[in-house]
Amino acid sequence: MPERMKLSLLMPTHERPETLRLAISSVQEQSFTDWELLVCGDGCGAATEALLADVASRDARVRWFPLPKAPGFGYANRNRVLEEARGELIGFAAHDNL
Repeated sequence: MPERMKLSLLMPTHERPETLRLAISSVQEQSFTDWELLVCGDGCGAATEALLADVASRDARVRWFPLPKAPGFGYANRNRVLEEARGELIGFAAHDNL
């Protein structure tokens, strides 16, 4: 079983690659480093897929979950991804947080 960290951050996204890289960078640049970032894709396309493949290959704390579009705001996908969280605490970060 992978090592348990202090914080799991959920970052849902649906086609916002233009802000997603900045949002991920804002998490990576924090002084607190004991975290994992769970990026929950809700029907994302090729640009988001490519971005996350690049980011995840450079930082093992970033985990990408490319899921098909769920109804509404994708809460079912968020709940599914949260089941994969390994942190003691859960936090939320939006894909447009800069």
